[in-house]
Amino acid sequence: MYYIEDKERKKVIDLTENTKHENIYLINERPDDGFDKSNLTINQSTFSQMGFKKSQFKNSNLSHNIFMDCYFKDARMEQVSLVGSKFINCTFDNITLISCDFRYATFENCYIDFNDMLPNLPNLPSFHNVRWKMCTNLALECLKAGNSENYKLYFYEEKKASEKHYWEMFRKKESYYRRKYGAWDSLVGLFKYTASKFNKLFWGYGENIWQLVAMMLVTISVFTLFLYKTNFYENGNKVSQKLELGESLYISVCNFFTIGSGYTTTDTYSRILTACEGFIGMIIMGFFIAALFRFINRR
Repeated sequence: MYYIEDKERKKVIDLTENTKHENIYLINERPDDGFDKSNLTINQSTFSQMGFKKSQFKNSNLSHNIFMDCYFKDARMEQVSLVGSKFINCTFDNITLISCDFRYATFENCYIDFNDMLPNLPNLPSFHNVRWKMCTNLALECLKAGNSENYKLYFYEEKKASEKHYWEMFRKKESYYRRKYGAWDSLVGLFKYTASKFNKLFWGYGENIWQLVAMMLVTISVFTLFLYKTNFYENGNKVSQKLELGESLYISVCNFFTIGSGYTTTDTYSRILTACEGFIGMIIMGFFIAALFRFINRR
């Protein structure tokens, strides 16, 4: 197997505290609640088919390891570094994580519940992009597993982290961003930050259909007020009339959905309003259909 090639096999009993272990692999053991270790240092190693139910890890360095088919239900990890580790087909039900470091860790066919993971996501300004990528990874894994609730939580956290990253690119307050990004990057960061905020306001990053419905109602209401008391001809009548509120609402709805209203006008102002509302309506309806498709497709 690729992940255990050129590694020395060890057993749980060989994992002595305050000793560094490298390039080892542990396979098919169930120490479970009998495992209570502190000050472990295990790097560049592989854990395969290990049962760590109700186990406890404290003040340990488990960075750059591979965990395959490992069972961490009801386990507890306190001040454990898991930097750069990879988790494949693992189970984390009811895991307790306290001040753990998951920077650059990746997950495949598994995920940790959002509420358990949130306090342990990298939070320093220079790691906004790392937090962003981790949330993207975990959101996709939740989606693959059919957990839409955790997916949304990770998805929105991903967007928040990306916006913080773009904002730091623009203002470059932190030395990390000053070293890495130039003047052009600042403009790109500002553009992406603004676009993301608009995306959130407009349709909740594509996840909030009701936000689009509210946008429809606001658009129709605004154009209703613009059309109120403007001159229109009704059903070919040669004499124009100033629209009352009910009529302007009806025309605004028809304009938004680009359907005929039975009213015509030769007034330039009214024509421009009609064209603008129809154009905006097509755009909003396009986003609405896309959001509805995403909502249905996830189910």
